[in-house]
Amino acid sequence: MEALLGINVGTTGTTSLIMDARGQVLGRAYAQTGLQTPGPDRVEQDPDEWWRAVSATCREALDMAKGPDIAAVGLSGQTNAVVPVDSSGRPLGPAMIWMDRRASNEAQQVHLKAGAQEVASRLGVRIDPFYAYIKMIWAHSNWEAFRRCRLSMSSSGWICQRLTGRAVIDRTQASAAGLVRLQEEKIAVDFLKNIGVPVGKLPPLVPPEEVVGQVSSAAAADTGLKAGTPVVAGLCDVAANALAAGTNRRGDANLKLGTASDLTVCTDRPLPDEQGRTVAYRHALDDLWMAVAGESAGGSVHRWFAEGLYGEDAYGEMEQEASRVPAGAGGLVFLPYLTGSRSPFWDPAARGMLAGLTPQHGRGHMARAVFEGLACTLGLRVAVLVKNGIRVGMLSATGGGARSDLWLQIIADATGRDVQRLVVADIEARGAATVAGMGCGLINNPVQLAADRNQPERLFRPNPKHEKMYRDLMGRFETLVRQTGKMDGGEQ
Repeated sequence: MEALLGINVGTTGTTSLIMDARGQVLGRAYAQTGLQTPGPDRVEQDPDEWWRAVSATCREALDMAKGPDIAAVGLSGQTNAVVPVDSSGRPLGPAMIWMDRRASNEAQQVHLKAGAQEVASRLGVRIDPFYAYIKMIWAHSNWEAFRRCRLSMSSSGWICQRLTGRAVIDRTQASAAGLVRLQEEKIAVDFLKNIGVPVGKLPPLVPPEEVVGQVSSAAAADTGLKAGTPVVAGLCDVAANALAAGTNRRGDANLKLGTASDLTVCTDRPLPDEQGRTVAYRHALDDLWMAVAGESAGGSVHRWFAEGLYGEDAYGEMEQEASRVPAGAGGLVFLPYLTGSRSPFWDPAARGMLAGLTPQHGRGHMARAVFEGLACTLGLRVAVLVKNGIRVGMLSATGGGARSDLWLQIIADATGRDVQRLVVADIEARGAATVAGMGCGLINNPVQLAADRNQPERLFRPNPKHEKMYRDLMGRFETLVRQTGKMDGGEQ
């Protein structure tokens, strides 16, 4: 039986998943990978550790699947990594990953040269050290390994090169990195040069489903794959998530409640926000884009509160207490920005706050306020998208946070949208396997495949009795945010 292998290189680990053309999982494996923090604002990973994780998980997944005939390999990876490699593809240093923020001065220089609106209109993204195009400016001036490198690779692009010997960057990784001209399948060469990006170090741009090579004999020896197995270029993790979650038609919306809280809406054209509150990334499918509104506050905040006030693995107790408190949490307002804010406010200096405490408030009130504060960030992001003319339909919730009934109901109330819970494990690796199937011809209709596999487990509808209360709460939430920081949603 022919099968498909999807590999996802995530921030905390690597997953390899084998499935058939109908999406039935035959084998999977996961290996954790570490982070290195060698200095302030510096977050790196070892590309060779990625490869060891890929090799180990491929072998384990193949063993679990009992040695199927792999028709093609697809790749997914974290966005905005910068991997400097020599002419043979060997890393010359660690990978700067999306969490790395050392390029803040370079971001300020781009503000002076171009401005936020110009960057948003040309590239679809913000001016922020989060993005690889800003990281590359820093690396070109400050990092000897980068100056000596032949190419700057993405996370999935480097794994592709290690598998096949060919260096490419797929259009979704390039778009999420701020390297692609809006409306076109081209690197924004002239504009990027003008703001100091060393575009000569970028590999060729290709579609995600393009077969770019075959597994080499050396890679086969490491991974257990057969030499000559086709490998497609792959895609970034945001696009892989959207593809596998069924966010494939205009207005489809995916809410991933993982460590962070990422809202992705499918659009038929790039619609970035002029103030940079939301961004536009290329979708895996032709003629589609994604409006992306990511927020660092998500499951990490939920876990912090639950473990701090209830104890380890006490999520159920937290939810029970919070559910006994009426909507509004007795007037409490919680700002969940423990490690800074992303969309829509984008302030790395933002911090958390619990406002309105009185002796009448108990632990349950605070728990309810945490869920409501997290939901307010989503309500505000949906409002920005709608204001920009983007249709936001029902939210399909995935990730660990989607297991919480209370959280999803509050999100439905705060956003005014139906929320459906999807139970889809290893979603990025599944998206990578899907694009592999597209490339080799085993999957002709990825939209229908996702619809067939993703049957909702439960639907949460907005409670009309809570509409005004949550509208007022979001108003107080936003006022408090603006009173306590420089979070103006535009240039900082």
